[in-house]
Amino acid sequence: MFADGRVRHGNSLTATGTSLTYQWQAKIGATFINVNNAGVYSGATANQLQISNSTGLNGVLFQCVVSSAGSCPVTSSAVSLTVTPRPVVVNQTQASCETTPGSGIATVDLTALNSGITAGSAGLTVSWYTNAALTTPVAVPNSTSAGNNVVFYAKVSNTAGCSSSATATITVNNRPGGTGSVSGALSLCTNSESTYSITGISNAQQYQWQVSGGLELVSETGTNATIRAVSGTTGTITATGENSCGTGGSANLTVQILAAPEVQIVPPDQAIVGEISEFSYQPSGSFKSLLWDFGDNATSTDNAPQHQYTAEGNFTVSLTVVNDLDCEVTETAAIVVLPVPDVSDSDIKNVITANSDEKNGFLYIENIEKYPSNQVVLLDRWGVEVFKKDNYLNDWDARRNGEFLPAGQYVCVVKLNETGKIFTRTVSIIKRK
Repeated sequence: MFADGRVRHGNSLTATGTSLTYQWQAKIGATFINVNNAGVYSGATANQLQISNSTGLNGVLFQCVVSSAGSCPVTSSAVSLTVTPRPVVVNQTQASCETTPGSGIATVDLTALNSGITAGSAGLTVSWYTNAALTTPVAVPNSTSAGNNVVFYAKVSNTAGCSSSATATITVNNRPGGTGSVSGALSLCTNSESTYSITGISNAQQYQWQVSGGLELVSETGTNATIRAVSGTTGTITATGENSCGTGGSANLTVQILAAPEVQIVPPDQAIVGEISEFSYQPSGSFKSLLWDFGDNATSTDNAPQHQYTAEGNFTVSLTVVNDLDCEVTETAAIVVLPVPDVSDSDIKNVITANSDEKNGFLYIENIEKYPSNQVVLLDRWGVEVFKKDNYLNDWDARRNGEFLPAGQYVCVVKLNETGKIFTRTVSIIKRK
């Protein structure tokens, strides 16, 4: 006699005779007592005793007293009730990726859930069904199709023939899909960059951005990417949706790459406070627009501008040009604006050759042109003034009244009106054939 304690089970016997009556008994304690049709029992006076719940009855002895026409009772042999528990089962869920993007259908392996449903217990058999009544088996449990939230049913049986049922709920995760679109500038100037966006892709958790041709990926954040043009004439931008199920749904955009202007600033060899400095650029040519910035709040739109700095120091000069393709480039150059050079007695050259020879043929004072308001005087050895000139420009060849001064020693006196400084030096006039 066996029972699993949950579904209705029975103890039955076969007897022969006329007008048979039956009375089932259970040994409770030390003696057998009649059972009644109440509680967990039914069929107490029939040839089959039904037990609806066998909890606590494992090992209890049952017997039946059979009478014929109310007399001659016969007692059957006693049989022990063995209660075998049903298998313990655990309902399962499984997340699967759809097989084809947009289909909402996944291919699932139900057998991969067997261990979870049986909680890892050995010796159990799992059979899969499509309905709760466990009447329609799954044809191929290790490879079957399912939509989102579809429920499969598992019948778990042990060797005693007892069984339990469990459910497996399938969640279908969608792959990225849809027809996307990349938006942004259709043309880029070389060495310029712009931001592009992707829309129209469904179920994407992130995006893969790729570029080809003369484009460079600078940065990417989700649906946006910053892209730079570096070379060539065209490039392609591709954005593809991605999630835990893989990639799907992409969009492309072809970008024209425009040639940017190329210029290089040609700064002055030397820039000095208060002097005119000349600027230019290479290669020469005209542009749609041009703007110089000299770094001291002064600007110019001339091709070869001149500029006068009013203070010494370090300055950054920039040149911004725009070509006919509306491509813009800005180049910079660092320059140092020097103070006006100091002039001292050692800057007076101490020899003049009074023979029409250009070598040492003039009274030369280094950097005198930096102080245009000046006065230069030459005295002979008796202190007589033999030459005097304001705003001297290193252009006197030692002649007086058309004749060269006699050879000898003279004193040159220089006065700088801007600073009030006066200095002297002995100058020799020599004559050579």
